[in-house]
Amino acid sequence: MKQIGYQIMITGTVQGVGYRSYCQEVATALGLTGSVMNLPNRSVEVEVFGNKILIDEFINKITEPSDFYVVDTIIKNEIPAKTNNSEFMILHYPGY
Repeated sequence: MKQIGYQIMITGTVQGVGYRSYCQEVATALGLTGSVMNLPNRSVEVEVFGNKILIDEFINKITEPSDFYVVDTIIKNEIPAKTNNSEFMILHYPGY
């Protein structure tokens, strides 16, 4: 199946609540690769790669209502697939 990639910018109450770990857990369970990172403006950036159906499921899971985080907005842009990724990692913004 064709591999695709998305950069996803997420705003809301998504820092300091375990959101990056949750994204990593969901992506790993679905067999997706990529990364998640907190940004200085209190948003979160996700790059995710894999099958479109699984990526859509990932996005649904990480944006559904929760007692721990609140997603206000999500902006999704398609990016070239990276085939050299083998896992989904939590990254740290430089100097943050």
